[in-house]
Amino acid sequence: MITIRQSRNENILVFAVEGVLDIFTVDDFDAALTEVTGVQKLVIDLSAVTFLDSTGIGAILRAIYQGQDHGFTVELSGMNEEIKELFDTVGILRVLEALQKGER
Repeated sequence: MITIRQSRNENILVFAVEGVLDIFTVDDFDAALTEVTGVQKLVIDLSAVTFLDSTGIGAILRAIYQGQDHGFTVELSGMNEEIKELFDTVGILRVLEALQKGER
C-alpha cells in the first residue's frame, strides 16, 4: 500500500511517499507524477517508505527524467541509509547529480 501526500509552496511541490513503492503500487506514483505541472522543483520525500523494489527505482528515474523534459528539478529527501545505499549502488544519485550539472 502506498500513500502520496502532496503539498505545494509557491513553485515547489512535495510528494511525501508513505509505504511500499513496488510493482503493485507504482501505478499510483506514476499517476500522481503525470499531474505535476507548473513547478520549478519536485521534492520526493522518502522518509516514510518502508520498501522499494526495481519498479520503484524506475518510477523515481521517470520522475527525474520528466523533470528534465518539463523544466523542473527533482530533489530526493528523507532517504534512510538503506535507500541511500541502494540508490548509490544502482546509480540514481549519479544520474541526478549529472542532470543537475546539465549533463545528459
